[in-house]
Amino acid sequence: MKLIAIAAAAALAQAPAAMEPPTGRQIFCAELRRVVEVAELGGDFTYLERSRAAPPRLGFEHGCRATGDEKKRYWLCGQNFAPESLSRDALAERIADCLPEAVRGKPSLARDAVFTLPYARIHVSELGGRRAHVGRIVELVVEAVP
Repeated sequence: MKLIAIAAAAALAQAPAAMEPPTGRQIFCAELRRVVEVAELGGDFTYLERSRAAPPRLGFEHGCRATGDEKKRYWLCGQNFAPESLSRDALAERIADCLPEAVRGKPSLARDAVFTLPYARIHVSELGGRRAHVGRIVELVVEAVP
């Protein structure tokens, strides 16, 4: 009887560790994978807006939206006065961690980062900065590539 009680107590002690909420990075990766999967399936990003699941926000305060037309389709996220966690460098690092198969483009003079997959292109751009009167303006675009 004592053995059963000890085993039950051990199981209960381990339960909270297995039930920890996901980290911000895990949520970002799961949401990014959802967007990239839609790009792979043809790029009808309006599906993300209409599905029962909440649309991927990718950490942006006001979320993201589907945009474009039948020729070019995008999932667009943007924010003014963006925090450091949404800077180009922070987002590029998270994208590289989440999608190691994505090829990052060569650095340029523009403050942007471009990642390419066979069926999607991810573009992160940053303007302004934390000390600029307009703040940091960040845009993340996932484009379906036919």
